[in-house]
Amino acid sequence: MLVLKNNFRLIYSLTKRDIENRYKNSTLGLAWTIVFPLFMLLIYSFVFGFVFKAKWGGELKANYSLIMFIGLIVHSFLADCIGRATSLIQGNANYVKKVVFPLESLCWVALLSALFQFVIGLSVFFLFYFIDGNGISLTILLLPFVILPFVILAYSLILFLSSLSVYIRDVAHIMSIVISVMLFMSPVFYSIDAVPANYQWVLYLNPITYIIETLRGCIIYGKGIEPLGYTIYLAISVVLYVVANKWFNMTKRGFSDVL
Repeated sequence: MLVLKNNFRLIYSLTKRDIENRYKNSTLGLAWTIVFPLFMLLIYSFVFGFVFKAKWGGELKANYSLIMFIGLIVHSFLADCIGRATSLIQGNANYVKKVVFPLESLCWVALLSALFQFVIGLSVFFLFYFIDGNGISLTILLLPFVILPFVILAYSLILFLSSLSVYIRDVAHIMSIVISVMLFMSPVFYSIDAVPANYQWVLYLNPITYIIETLRGCIIYGKGIEPLGYTIYLAISVVLYVVANKWFNMTKRGFSDVL
């Protein structure tokens, strides 16, 4: 966290440039940050709502597409973080050679860039949620608290994977498989209640499952945060952050030799 505080201007500048460079040569430019999630929502609404006529289990307070879209936003955020982490250091080898450059800043840039897209996706969700005639509950105020441990976890994974992939290049290929597994082994396209109670714990091994369920609870069903589950998730995220931070600081000394 000290890296963010001490290098805030640098990280802000690099994050801004990173977001702009994603769409630098496109006609719509930054408008793609809104167009893409909007397009995906419309496509999924058509495929699952009109073609497959999919229904969500349990008490339904919003249409299937909107409930599913929350899961997609969460998965996309972590997938973006993991995907970028595997090539983060290699893609910025010129910074590695600079002794005074804080390499952890690159991890913050990857996180904040993905978080920016996450917020845009969530904004698109709320736009259609209100258009669909749904009301809002005061539990919406809990969203920052729900997202906090997830962001800590994502940053921890970026720290760990970005350094590990410098030494083991197969990490990128492994993570592409993991990202796909995370999508289908979480309640994105289906309700967790559709899974037998004895096996639901398997889905909760997936780091996005708890966040998806809690976000849906706060936004759609007006449910608060379950204290025990939240405490466990937050504790795990903090522990992973401490371990990943030490790992990164230990391994970064050899980056210049490998690259």
